[in-house]
Amino acid sequence: MGRWSRSSRAGRSCAGSRTREGLGLEDFYRRPGRTEVGRWPGALRLAPGDDRDEILMALDLRTAG
Repeated sequence: MGRWSRSSRAGRSCAGSRTREGLGLEDFYRRPGRTEVGRWPGALRLAPGDDRDEILMALDLRTAG
């Protein structure tokens, strides 16, 4: 039984994650079916003048395999 199946059986309908812009991780999280549900522009300051968006991703456990 997969991790998503156990979470779904526990009554959860959504699994969330966060990533930062600029690493290409949005595509990594989209492959298993996650979608972008929010974005905080400039939320992460990595260095002076290097502000990145924080991206909120979610996976609908009712449809995940």
